[in-house]
Amino acid sequence: MQPQPALRRVFPIDLASQTCPQRGSSSSPAATHNEGATAANSGDAVAAIARKQLRGGKLAVATQLVHHKTTVNDPYGSSGAPLWQTATFAQPGATSFGEYDYTRSGNPTRTILEEQMAALEGADRSFTFTSGMLALSVVTKLLSSGQHIVAGDDIYGGTSRLLTSVVPASGVTVTNVNMSDLDAVRAAMIPGRTALLMVESPTNPRMQVCDIRALAGLAHEFGALLCVDNSIMAMSQRPLDLGADISMTSGTKFLGGHGDVTMGLLSVRGEALAKRVYFLQVGEHGRGCVAAHTSSLEASKIIVEMTELFKITVSFGNVNSLISLPCYMSHASIPADVRAARGLPDDLVRISVGIEDIDDLIADLDQAMDLAMDSIGMAHPVIDIAAAAAPVSGSGESYREVHASHEQRLAQSVQSLEAQLAAARLELEGVRSKSAHTHSS
Repeated sequence: MQPQPALRRVFPIDLASQTCPQRGSSSSPAATHNEGATAANSGDAVAAIARKQLRGGKLAVATQLVHHKTTVNDPYGSSGAPLWQTATFAQPGATSFGEYDYTRSGNPTRTILEEQMAALEGADRSFTFTSGMLALSVVTKLLSSGQHIVAGDDIYGGTSRLLTSVVPASGVTVTNVNMSDLDAVRAAMIPGRTALLMVESPTNPRMQVCDIRALAGLAHEFGALLCVDNSIMAMSQRPLDLGADISMTSGTKFLGGHGDVTMGLLSVRGEALAKRVYFLQVGEHGRGCVAAHTSSLEASKIIVEMTELFKITVSFGNVNSLISLPCYMSHASIPADVRAARGLPDDLVRISVGIEDIDDLIADLDQAMDLAMDSIGMAHPVIDIAAAAAPVSGSGESYREVHASHEQRLAQSVQSLEAQLAAARLELEGVRSKSAHTHSS
């Protein structure tokens, strides 16, 4: 018996370009199908293709995450990417080599991930590393002694340690500026020496938004590269489309999402730059956040420790909500005077919003803030939690819109609570001042 030919899609999707073929294209393999089956399914298929064409022929990110093109040959056609857990690969001969020989220089599992990330980021190449810090370290090694880096002044603590404790040893100097102030960035650039701009947008932990397109233009004006730490906006922002040369993403955060992966990725534009990064990769291998301050370190500490649904961690980007005091955790290595100069107060609370019910999260924060106010003697403000977290069901919003507004609504509620807390503190200080004045009289 002759083997039956493998079934093929009636209207194949070109995953390399993430576009759909035009109806009537000669590439359609409809002739290879049973005519009855084709007729039964063609109506739905044509409708699906038409819908794709109406929105420019692009597959949505959610679809690209599941359906991606790869050059890796899996002989068993696994529905999920297999893990090749091996250090070395057998070679076809003593003097001939296969595609993979040693996992440090290449592994099929890594290739699948890197190819998918390159497609999602709009990059020429993507590269994976054992951590986000290793990825950033590789970026700094693109520079030579005597060159200069301009970096943000509100950046991840690990990045700050890298730039202050490691990079200068290689003869590279670093200047930290407010990346949301383009005039300040321009003033920090040194013609002929500045070779790299390093920016986070939004920044960590103050959530400042920077103009990536303008920064890219400024960097290229001085002949420098722009590297964007895109960890907070992974899959929601494409820095390379805005002119950046390198997009760094911490796979530990939203990309992994479950807190069980440590990984960093670099996506780059240009084959020449990709070759340099690959050389360093081989040599080096070894949705959202909310920031608020209370004007009271004691109150902030109680809020962080007394929440029940927020885990105290140094990271962000999990399916479960996380909370921290950055100045004592992720950013503790930055000297106190430097933090103060950068507008990073010790009482700052960083919240990473998970996928829990928003009403439960707000209620949890509310009870923790009540405990904090009781502890330091603040009066309780009257806050309508129900109004702050009004349900969106029946509003006509799509699931994606509801999901996107989840963090925004919580941020607004936290800001309202923060304002009320600050007002109560001012009122208490006024009462204390008045009492002290009365006693002194």
